[in-house]
Amino acid sequence: MLSEFFQSVYTSEPEGDVHVPTLPTVIEESMDEFDFTKDDVEEKLNKLSDDKCTGPDQLHPRVLRECSKELGQFVSDIKEDPGHWTTTK
Repeated sequence: MLSEFFQSVYTSEPEGDVHVPTLPTVIEESMDEFDFTKDDVEEKLNKLSDDKCTGPDQLHPRVLRECSKELGQFVSDIKEDPGHWTTTK
């Protein structure tokens, strides 16, 4: 009985290759268009509410809030030198 129920609810996945969209390799927009500071990023992250669910990044707002200082610095560094985070080892 449960087996029939689950079979009726869940769809079967297509066999074979699943199409994965390709992302552009070159980003044409510049972070220079945005005006923000490390403190701005920290302030926004600190205002996130614990009673909200995760976003598309699958990170709970509490995690983002708890890491606001580190993330603020990271985003600020990317703004200053967009290629730096991709080349740092």
